[in-house]
Amino acid sequence: MSSARSQLTMIRAHLRFSLIDTLRSPISLVMTVLFPSIILAAFSLVQPELRTQAGAATQATAQLAVFSALTVGLCAVGFDTARLRESPWFRYVRILPVRPVVTVLGLLVGNLVLALTSQGVLVLTALIFTPARVTPSHLIAGAAAVVISLIPFILMGITIAYAVPQKAAAAITMPTLFICAALGGLWFSPATLPAAVAQISRVIPTRGPRDLVLGAVLGQPIDLWVAVNIVGWVILLVLSATWLIRRDTGMRYR
Repeated sequence: MSSARSQLTMIRAHLRFSLIDTLRSPISLVMTVLFPSIILAAFSLVQPELRTQAGAATQATAQLAVFSALTVGLCAVGFDTARLRESPWFRYVRILPVRPVVTVLGLLVGNLVLALTSQGVLVLTALIFTPARVTPSHLIAGAAAVVISLIPFILMGITIAYAVPQKAAAAITMPTLFICAALGGLWFSPATLPAAVAQISRVIPTRGPRDLVLGAVLGQPIDLWVAVNIVGWVILLVLSATWLIRRDTGMRYR
């Protein structure tokens, strides 16, 4: 029981530190929260269908909701965690008898708050600038789907942060963000992709979350392969992140 309490205490400490550190970087906070909404507003001004067709606007908003979660996972978690690895706080944490899952859970919960804030701004932008509409039940289902989608994205960010040094993480994060967004159908429908690329898209870590959120928001049936995509990537990334965190600890304090 005491061990469980100590683990929960460390998770709360990670959560508190994550939120405080985010608030200390207002520019990074604003860009992470507003970037998907800026893209939606820009597209709604230049694409007539997003200004006139509710279905197209709703689909675009759902896809950008997944892009928002991806941005939080790769940028807020990936790049910032790579930076924090060299901070006195993380150097202190690494010498404590704490399991890697504590670090992962602290980052997951802390960035969940940031992701939900970004989602709220995105929904308001869609309601103001586009004819996108969604029922309350579909909105709740979509929010739950976004939370599920956030898990593999945050794990991806943690994996990048612990796999390479800070400068390399900065160089890897943005190309990964754009490649996953483009191939995963977050900026346009996967139906517009060439047949061969469309098949590759089904194994991209963003395609499963995209179809999950879209199905929840539009009330459409969700294929089994979507769950396989998400669960498969979560398992792979959990194993990778856990091994890398343990390697990082042993490499510095062996």
